[in-house]
Amino acid sequence: MRDGPYCATQPGGDLVTMSGFEPWEFRPGIGHNEPTELVGYLVLGTDGEVGEVEDTQSSAGREAFVVDTGAWVIGQRILLPVGTIDRIDHREHRITVDRSIAEIIGAPPYDPLLVDDPQYGDALADYYCNLYGGVVQQGRTIE
Repeated sequence: MRDGPYCATQPGGDLVTMSGFEPWEFRPGIGHNEPTELVGYLVLGTDGEVGEVEDTQSSAGREAFVVDTGAWVIGQRILLPVGTIDRIDHREHRITVDRSIAEIIGAPPYDPLLVDDPQYGDALADYYCNLYGGVVQQGRTIE
């Protein structure tokens, strides 16, 4: 797993992300930093219901939710970094993320056997970092 601001730089050449997005950290102002208290909350994307928080994952400094997407495919789960959370409504037990369902589906698939694998975590973080700002390579933006 990489150190430092996750989406600020990528090692290995000319790739530099232009985002302040930190996938594994709650955003400032969310008013929350305990993922386990959110189990059972409904997760909403920008275009509809994503699913329900089934569990949390905290491994090597990576905070994320396991979301049961029963709304799409029964038994399918996704791993959603806490940095994607835009709002938490404790009264309604809802979490709103600022990603569409298509963007969430496009992330590397959740595999509980890979949660502790740094390469899996890096691939998931890279996917979301790119959504939040794009990657610049040799002076041009890659979308």
